[in-house]
Parts: sequence; C-alpha cells; structure tokens
Amino acid sequence: MNLEQLKRGNELVKIIKTTEDGIVEIKKLISKQRDFKEKDRHYDDCNYSLSISEHSDGSGINAKLYRYQGNAELINVILKTLENQLVRFQKELESL
Repeated sequence: MNLEQLKRGNELVKIIKTTEDGIVEIKKLISKQRDFKEKDRHYDDCNYSLSISEHSDGSGINAKLYRYQGNAELINVILKTLENQLVRFQKELESL
C-alpha cells in the first residue's frame, strides 16, 4: 500500500463510521415514526423537522423541511442511499 492508498483508506474508515452511525440513527427515527402513527393516525408521519444545512453547526444555507407530511418518504430514500454508499465505501476500502 502506498501513501496515497493509506490516506484514502483512513478517509474511508471515517466515512464508513459516519455512514454506519447515520444509518443507525435514521432507523431509530423510522421505528419511532411507526410507534407514533399507531397513536395518532391523522398525521402522515412524525418526522416534522428534517433539516439539511451547509455547515455541521446548522449555519449557512439550510433546507428546512419543517412539516407534518412527506418527510418519512424522504427519510426512506436517504436510508437506502446511505446503505448503498456504505457497501460501495466498504468495497473500495477492501480493494486498497
């Protein structure tokens, strides 16, 4: 393994960990959504506050999707994308 591969490998380890953590947290949101729907069926989902920010502290451009309906579908798409990316990142790491 050369220095470039080592740098990429270290980067991938961090990316994989962050992606795995994100998947765990999104699955928690999805499980809470199901619990909520059983109690209050008049809401489409309980994910009222979906926010994507330019910076990790929430500053800068921020897509604030603070709404009562529709975010569950977005969360499912994000989860599937993260799972696909995780597989891709892991394969790349293994190939180094």
